[in-house]
Amino acid sequence: MNDKQWFKFYQPSLLGLVNTDHGRDLFDISRDLPTIVEIGPWYYRWIIGKGEYQTEFHSRAVYFRKLLHRWDEIVSGLEHPLFVPKYVVHNGRKLAVPMGGATTTVQPQSHVESSSVDGYIGHQGLDTRLNWSTVQGDDGTSVASVGIVRDSHALLNNTWFQRTGGDEQWEDALRSFMLFDTSSIGSGQVVSAAVYSFTSSAATATAADLTFNIVSSSPASNTALVAADFDNVGTTSFGTIESDAVTTDSSTYNDITLNSTGYGTIAVAGVSKFAMRWEPDRANSEPSAATSGAGCTMLSADTASTSKDPKLVVTHAAPVTNIDNVSGVAFSSIANVAGVTATDGQAINGVTF
Repeated sequence: MNDKQWFKFYQPSLLGLVNTDHGRDLFDISRDLPTIVEIGPWYYRWIIGKGEYQTEFHSRAVYFRKLLHRWDEIVSGLEHPLFVPKYVVHNGRKLAVPMGGATTTVQPQSHVESSSVDGYIGHQGLDTRLNWSTVQGDDGTSVASVGIVRDSHALLNNTWFQRTGGDEQWEDALRSFMLFDTSSIGSGQVVSAAVYSFTSSAATATAADLTFNIVSSSPASNTALVAADFDNVGTTSFGTIESDAVTTDSSTYNDITLNSTGYGTIAVAGVSKFAMRWEPDRANSEPSAATSGAGCTMLSADTASTSKDPKLVVTHAAPVTNIDNVSGVAFSSIANVAGVTATDGQAINGVTF
């Protein structure tokens, strides 16, 4: 999604913000202007009379740059109930402003699992160590440990431990799986943010690389894990955390904010499936031989007290219909504003955005 598409997709939210004094200040637009009915990376449009509008164009994508440079303030403005109304009124018509939205918190199910599961799969504490290709590329044939530990001390173990010497260096190589039944969000909802949170009892931080990634997963079952699921994990990172930054008091949540690719995979009418992978494992890049390890141990859904269980907090809202017709003005009509088409607008005065 380029900057023009981004402004188009989030137009209702941006209109809600830019039609407040706070929003005008953020975008450096005069508070004295009438209602703004459209804003893009390099222009904005306002009402000057019934069926009449005026547009101010710039030779550079100034509003896109202001959005980037003031991102924290923009986000705060979009989410702050005092700054942005739930709708903007224009010609007696209410335009929905779906910023912020509702939040839904979900956790993997503890035993007995009926819709979602969490656990770990891999190699743990091997007396006979394995080489990298056997461990990292295992399709389940050599997996020595499938862990869905159903007791009050259940853990999701993500430890990778390497020993110096020889080709067979790896005695720990584990991936955790975290599935969430997110069907309560409801079909048709648009997800705008998500945070995965976990509590931890231990972390290992002696390896050179301490990064752990949230990635996708696709176990054969939503309610059970088997050895063959070990390689049913993605390689695209949805968010990261460093094991030396993990709080390990078994009660404080550690948060990983999912990027747009990550929260874009959330199944609003089904089960959202994630996993955790150590960065060298995700990238399939074996570290140099050394006696060291990296670990991120998480308390699972079977841990006593749901205040310690993993959770996924999803921000979502109903989509705005007719985004291509904001305030009754079709985006296609931009082609005739001041004789400059939306396409040409990317090269005004010879400047390409």
